[in-house]
Amino acid sequence: MKNVSNLKQRIAVVVMDVLLLAELTCSIFLAQQDMENMTAIFLRSFIPMALITLVVAKICIRMLRSRTSQSHEMIG
Repeated sequence: MKNVSNLKQRIAVVVMDVLLLAELTCSIFLAQQDMENMTAIFLRSFIPMALITLVVAKICIRMLRSRTSQSHEMIG
């Protein structure tokens, strides 16, 4: 089955990618402030932010699905 995505879905994916990169940068910056607890701080800051971003992005991409891609999904 051909993966059909419209322009709005592609924009949502690009925004999600940029947000994940910003979250990664922020988490690394916060973690490097305390070298003894670097791993714990990184994991406690990055994982929740990334999970929320991924869930919201998945919901947005599904909501932005066009009628043609929905019909393709039902047929295939």
